[in-house]
Amino acid sequence: MKKFAALLFVCIGILISCNDSDDQEAIEITITNFETTVDENLPTDTSLGSVIATTNQGSITYSITQQTPADAIAINTNTGELTVLTESAFDFETYPNITATVIVENGAVSVTGTVTIHLNDVNEDEETVEVTITNFETTVDENLPTGTSLGSVIATTNQGSITYSITQQTPADAIAINTTTGELTVLTESAFDFETYPTINATVLVENGTVSATGTVTIHLNDIVELTLQERLDAGETPCDIYQSDNSLLEQLYGLTYEGGLIFYLDTTTCNGLVAAPNDLENAIWGCYQTYITGATDASIGTGLANTNAIIATCNTPDTAAQLCSGATINNYTDWYLPSKDELNAMYTNLHLNGFGNFVDEPTNCCNGWYWSSTDGETNGEAAWVQSFKTGYNGSQGTYDTGIKHFENHVRAIRTF
Repeated sequence: MKKFAALLFVCIGILISCNDSDDQEAIEITITNFETTVDENLPTDTSLGSVIATTNQGSITYSITQQTPADAIAINTNTGELTVLTESAFDFETYPNITATVIVENGAVSVTGTVTIHLNDVNEDEETVEVTITNFETTVDENLPTGTSLGSVIATTNQGSITYSITQQTPADAIAINTTTGELTVLTESAFDFETYPTINATVLVENGTVSATGTVTIHLNDIVELTLQERLDAGETPCDIYQSDNSLLEQLYGLTYEGGLIFYLDTTTCNGLVAAPNDLENAIWGCYQTYITGATDASIGTGLANTNAIIATCNTPDTAAQLCSGATINNYTDWYLPSKDELNAMYTNLHLNGFGNFVDEPTNCCNGWYWSSTDGETNGEAAWVQSFKTGYNGSQGTYDTGIKHFENHVRAIRTF
């Protein structure tokens, strides 16, 4: 009985084992034949594409079993990527088509596929690319503005197109080059300074694909005798011309001679400005004591002429400061007037504090350094605005007690340009 039971158990085990084996999925592999067209004369290792194969389980490996011509291509055993193995095999005249058989394996299961590579006949007599360049040399004036054209580097090619670039230059960033035309332009104006760099040098690279050529750029600078700002004004430039050429020069214009006087104000938007007479007129009263002139109350820059005209039209007092200015002929100009309060302060700030204008800043037998403005100051008509040019007074302005209209104070005429 025991022997029978044991035998039964063994048979059951065998049956179970047999059933498990029958249920296991069979390995399957599929492969797609590979076909492509490429140019002849491809370099070794050039990728040609990949053979496509799949399996329902596990992994596969690729190999080539035969090919014509021999050793023309290689295959990646893991990915199926095809690459050029022998460059000389990719010769249309010898092998217009390259064929091979690929085997794909998964354990004991394998399938085969075909590889067909058609070659394009490339014209091997095609002309070799050539690039030529002519060294560039020129002479220009120093201090050229940014963007000024310096000429063009001349380069040619026998086919296709070329591009230009600068590989090095001394000083750095002095010039720029148009990548398409080879035109050279000023990049940094300050680099074009004869005293610092009498010669500017650069190396230009011209490229057509992988073919290139280099040339030199040599720019000689002429040493220009640079005029002073006063010489530029005397030569016909206006203060606005100079300011627009270099905005940093504004304060350097103050105190320079222009159109009969000393420049002390420039409106950089309108280009109008003010000059002061080089010297004081005689000391004078303001006039019209106890008369408030409503047309002469504006203090702002640009109102001195209107104030002066209102004083002359309204005030019958003789020999006033306004009358002296209006009637003056100075350096052949006759359109002088008494400055407004703010115009007077601009004279103090931009001329006197910088040592220009011969203003009185010490006590004399008159006036203690006070100058008249054309701006009336008190509604009772007793005082107008004055400003002290005296050292230690810090340009203070006031009406009482220094601006009493029948006091004598210093007078300086101005005009508009």
